[in-house]
Amino acid sequence: MMELSVQQVFEQGVAAYNECKFQKAERLYHRVLEKHPAHSAANHNLGAIAASCGRYEDALPFFKNAIAINNKQEQYWISLLEALIKLGKICDARIAISQAQPAILKNDRIRSLSLLLNQPNKLDFFYKYLNEIGVFSSIEGELLNGDLEPMPLLTSSFLNWFETQKWNSLNLLELGAGGSTLYFAKFFKSVTSLETNKKWFDELLSKIPSNVNLVRASNILDTLQENYTSDIHSFDVILIDASENRAKLTRWLVNRGYKGIIFFDNAEWYRKSVGIFLEEDFLEIPFFGLKPIEDWVSCTSVLADPSTLSSFINGDWVLLPKLSWELDNTWDDENDQSG
Repeated sequence: MMELSVQQVFEQGVAAYNECKFQKAERLYHRVLEKHPAHSAANHNLGAIAASCGRYEDALPFFKNAIAINNKQEQYWISLLEALIKLGKICDARIAISQAQPAILKNDRIRSLSLLLNQPNKLDFFYKYLNEIGVFSSIEGELLNGDLEPMPLLTSSFLNWFETQKWNSLNLLELGAGGSTLYFAKFFKSVTSLETNKKWFDELLSKIPSNVNLVRASNILDTLQENYTSDIHSFDVILIDASENRAKLTRWLVNRGYKGIIFFDNAEWYRKSVGIFLEEDFLEIPFFGLKPIEDWVSCTSVLADPSTLSSFINGDWVLLPKLSWELDNTWDDENDQSG
């Protein structure tokens, strides 16, 4: 059987990468480098695989090798700069961009990164914000904020709003447990959390505080019907973040006449389920934003009957989110004569 050429092996690696078969792509790219260490694209693509998995430190040598071999390829520079910025290596990123040829700096993406690198205060803030919402400290299955405390996989804009409100006299029912359970336990009077995944249930059981009732459920809707039909109104807030059929869960709540507050995650994906609440004249407040382990913008919505919403939410904020800029509020006084 004829041995494949370096180019053929590389093309197989590209095909595997495009099919999200990253381990196979890695093996193929390494085969390329065994035969042809100066293959710039194979070096770059190995770095791209590492970066896509959050292994930015591992990606750096491959990006640097690719540039050393071919310093005219714009994407190599973009990948290196983005990895350095995500690692917080701002000085290294500035040094790298200073070594790029003038033609490279004409690329729109590289030019925008160069401008960002020359605004250290803005860049430092972005880094602090991303750190605060868990981008650098979270991995799949373990979400941690900048203080390395458990956090939910909900949008950062929702959490910023949530922490301004007062919840300590209210009871939460959580449909789907996890780091969110430990997080919400700090804010609510009580948290009842239903979980179908045995592994997550067992891992969480030893960590829960005294105000959490963790319930192992084979099916969330069946558990609600069997145990909570008469008690559902004792929960002031319900978080819907379950993996099972949300339309059925939503219809069951509406049929029970539930009028509390709903936190509905990934509302952009479940518009039919959200629509069931809207048909009952619930209001929806969508919070679009980032989540720590995702690289797209998603939505966590708050849904409630208007009368319920007004009784829960008011202008008396408990506190401002971290990294907010608090001013002397005299400037906002209608009797102020200064301007």
